[in-house]
Amino acid sequence: RETPEAFHAADVALAVSGSVSLELLNATTPAVVTYRIHRFQWVLKAMFMKSKYMSLVNILADEELFPEFLSCGCRGREMGEAVLRWLNLPEERERLRRRLADLRQQLAVPGACRRAAQYILETCRPSVGSGGGDGRSVSNESLSLATG
Repeated sequence: RETPEAFHAADVALAVSGSVSLELLNATTPAVVTYRIHRFQWVLKAMFMKSKYMSLVNILADEELFPEFLSCGCRGREMGEAVLRWLNLPEERERLRRRLADLRQQLAVPGACRRAAQYILETCRPSVGSGGGDGRSVSNESLSLATG
């Protein structure tokens, strides 16, 4: 329960790659993201990884806002340097906070459940009630009830 408050209070953060980066985005807290993998996974990464980034924030921004450290070894020194840069250069930290706030504004559009339900309804409409299944149909009225 205290996690959101801690993110808002922090000047910077160290994070493991995952959904926590979205919480840091919401708090506009600059973060360094790490993910440790085994050597064999490093080889597989080169063959299969399609995204330029591993952090959800960087993927959504299509640029590296949060420095990423994917490694099979310790990169603590480099991570520390990235954190210290923001701590020692508050203008850079604030510039990143503004960029994170802009990205949050672009992404945090109310009505995601309604849009998802509408998409599902439109995508499934030709097959609903077309002789298969249990004969139930979906209407815009039931969509309104389901999504509030």
